[in-house]
Amino acid sequence: MHNVVDIFSLNICDRRVNVYCRNTEAGALLRANYGQMQVNFASEDLNYTIGRDKGSGDFYIAREERESLRAKVDGEFLYLFEQEISVQLQELRRDLYFVHSAVLEYEGKACMLVGPTKSGKSTTTWALLHHGFRYSSER
Repeated sequence: MHNVVDIFSLNICDRRVNVYCRNTEAGALLRANYGQMQVNFASEDLNYTIGRDKGSGDFYIAREERESLRAKVDGEFLYLFEQEISVQLQELRRDLYFVHSAVLEYEGKACMLVGPTKSGKSTTTWALLHHGFRYSSER
């Protein structure tokens, strides 16, 4: 690959995701967030090229034969990558069911708030954190 400065592989839900970095900042962001999933480089299920456009400064996430995803800031870049991976994993792993939710723990029991985007899960989660609940995850 032309102008690649770093390459790494992630194992996500037993699928290999190879990431070709054309920019050290973009690669460092993904490694910081997904480093625990890093595995030896090998044959892939998904291939991504990531980087930062020199002209606009936008981050980008590219796959062959698809339009690149673009983000202005690092938080948006990470969000788009996770969203893209989630959708692609659903295609590759039909045995898995992905749910948009927040998971909280209270007195040793888990509570999952499930709903579409903008339905109030984050606001409710924030409120419950102030009443003895602990945050477990968001998916």
